[in-house]
Amino acid sequence: VSLSRVTGQEQYEKWAKRWSKTEVSVKKTVAKLVTARRLSPGLIGFDGAIAIRAALALGDRPRAQSLASEILKHHTTWNVPTLKQIYYAVVSKGALLEALSFLGGHEKDCERLAKSLVKEQDKNGAWLTNETQATAYALRGLAAHTSKAGEKSLRKALGWLRNSQLSTGA
Repeated sequence: VSLSRVTGQEQYEKWAKRWSKTEVSVKKTVAKLVTARRLSPGLIGFDGAIAIRAALALGDRPRAQSLASEILKHHTTWNVPTLKQIYYAVVSKGALLEALSFLGGHEKDCERLAKSLVKEQDKNGAWLTNETQATAYALRGLAAHTSKAGEKSLRKALGWLRNSQLSTGA
């Protein structure tokens, strides 16, 4: 199955194929990612999740594991609690939790990310005061990683999304 067909985005397949043909070390790959996101560090985890999933889609599990380990070393760089970056951090945590859950072997990190997402959830089930995209990424991460705390949070988020959906389906 083509990565562009799975994601609906042709650029992901092009990027994954180009990236997989390079012999750039994982450390250099993540360093470039961190440098490229210096103005929006909250997206480092999101970009890392894409890289992990691309490696998995290409059948390169060892590279995916190495990417995950290296990205997790930068957790304090992208998990910043400033107002501007908190949105990105929630998206990053959700995307990375989903990618790590698919990858396997990072149970402690998954549990830490899940607990953080659960803690940050609004009482109504959304994240970031009714932000749909952040809620969707958090939901996807929690759905991929099963935990007792995550199950309750997941139900609340699904309820919020159902109640927030417009009659047009949007």
